[in-house]
Amino acid sequence: MDNLAAELYTTIAAAAEANDLAVFWRNMAGEERAHADLWERIARAGRRNRLPPIFDEPQTVRESLERILERARTAALQWESGGTVSHPFVLACRLELFMLHPAFATLFYFARTLFGVDFYTTYDKHLERFIQALQTYCQMMPELELLGRDVAAAVETKSAPRAVRYPR
Repeated sequence: MDNLAAELYTTIAAAAEANDLAVFWRNMAGEERAHADLWERIARAGRRNRLPPIFDEPQTVRESLERILERARTAALQWESGGTVSHPFVLACRLELFMLHPAFATLFYFARTLFGVDFYTTYDKHLERFIQALQTYCQMMPELELLGRDVAAAVETKSAPRAVRYPR
């Protein structure tokens, strides 16, 4: 999903009319690529059997994440085709909220144990920069301001604004 976000943020940056906004989206894309690198490192560790069993029901978690990825792809297609997700910040809010799935917090914990790097802090800073940009560039859009508050509240509580149980 971070690869998808990186591609989309790069496309949004290229289309941005204001230079500072283009820089913001390019930075977001770079951060998403760094997140994708983390997930690849975790996947490699898993393939080398360096991970303990992390989830009680790994198949349920996998299915839940696959559904979220499909929703992210659908939102991206809608944005690219000028469909229902017309504003890039709406699309970005959706993608960032998807990434607050509880499985990612669990994986961050194991990544910190495996690699000795505090990914919680770097991801929190990523979201803080996003929320700040949302407040800066979308002041006159009440819907986006509301979405920004939802993202901020979800970050503050470290959970998505829905049930913590993995959807079946």
